[in-house]
Amino acid sequence: MLRQPADGHCLCHSLGTGLQSFGIGVSGLTLRREICAFLISQADATYGDSNTWKQWILHEAETTVEKYCASMRHSSDWGGNLTSAYGSF
Repeated sequence: MLRQPADGHCLCHSLGTGLQSFGIGVSGLTLRREICAFLISQADATYGDSNTWKQWILHEAETTVEKYCASMRHSSDWGGNLTSAYGSF
């Protein structure tokens, strides 16, 4: 078990720690921003069950990809299913 900084980016820090085993060093905040950039660039791409990222964000967060990412990119809003899913890509 590794202690994570108490800065609101705990899920992204945890994902970043996992990436270190692949030789990828990234902070939680940097990973959060990279995930948002991915989402914006791939908003219309489909995943697994033929839904797009745009559709999933609209369904789960009840907002647009752009608004969701504007909030997530700079805030300490907690990640969840969405962050875990697109963090795996």
